[in-house]
Amino acid sequence: MKNFLFLAFFLVASLVQAQVNVRDSSAQGVLFGIGSSLQWAGGDLADKFGFSVDLSFDTWYKTRSHWMFGAGASFFFGDDVRIGDQMVAGLTTSNGQLISLNGNYGDYKFFQRGFSLQANVGRVFTSWGHNANSGLLVLIGGGYLQHRVRIENAGQDIPQLLDDYEKGYDRLSGGPMARQFIGYLHAGSRRRINFIVGFDFLQGFTQDYRGFHFDTGQAVSGTQLDLMYGFRFIWFLPVYSGATETYYYR
Repeated sequence: MKNFLFLAFFLVASLVQAQVNVRDSSAQGVLFGIGSSLQWAGGDLADKFGFSVDLSFDTWYKTRSHWMFGAGASFFFGDDVRIGDQMVAGLTTSNGQLISLNGNYGDYKFFQRGFSLQANVGRVFTSWGHNANSGLLVLIGGGYLQHRVRIENAGQDIPQLLDDYEKGYDRLSGGPMARQFIGYLHAGSRRRINFIVGFDFLQGFTQDYRGFHFDTGQAVSGTQLDLMYGFRFIWFLPVYSGATETYYYR
């Protein structure tokens, strides 16, 4: 019985998909995407970090009129921390080393960590595309951005940088975010090769959640303008629904 139900579901799904002629017809449905971006920091964020990469997950609903509505999340990371040495300068020896609990030089590194949550709306301009569902993609959106400095102490033997002490140095910040994206959406005519590639630009209006930095001995307030920009590639799986609007060419 289970095998019969599975076969029936597969046949129904195949028939539904068969109705969608991606090459010549405007399709609607859900697109599930996974992607990555190579990105650089700007604004106040560039004082702390440089180059980073991210991993993103997105879901969109595409209408027959080529509007896109979606939501997603990205997790970004890097090792280009420009303020690392500055943060621990008051804790190091004359040769720039930190002493661990066992009296040796401690092993520590700095990393960038962060994430964003966002909702987007946009449109595919198919007059620029190779078929009826591909073309120039323009998106705008908004959401939430958060980032921090991760201090990794391999031996967990530098108490100056552990637990609550780390929070005095990690520059944890977050706040609302705006996003703009322009690129190309390629919907494969045989639904095998589907991707989005383009330029991504994020603006975060963040605040320092710690409010006080141990290394400077100063309170922190105000809004930071954190910029991130780079090139994004997304592979997506389309699940098109039912009938389509057919275009006839003369």
